[in-house]
Amino acid sequence: MEKATTMSAITWVVFLTPRILELQQSGDMDILKHKWWPKNGQCDLYSSVDTKQKGGALDIKSFAGVFCILAAGIVLSCFIAMLETWWSKRKGSRVPSKE
Repeated sequence: MEKATTMSAITWVVFLTPRILELQQSGDMDILKHKWWPKNGQCDLYSSVDTKQKGGALDIKSFAGVFCILAAGIVLSCFIAMLETWWSKRKGSRVPSKE
């Protein structure tokens, strides 16, 4: 099975590589690049790699929602555990023993 997959991948590489080179040489690759990734978009493809990040350090306010959901889940799970314990004790007391 692995050999068939490898042969299929090699077939695609052999098929696509000349087509990609043709697009690069004719300039169509640059046209497609500007069509799909314009210069005025959010991603700056035309700057150097060492650009500064716009984001800042994360603080507790950034995670407040996560902590609230986590706390609500813990409270809910404790309530369900208490309810199950109460239910099993209540149900167990109603069943007469066979002794």
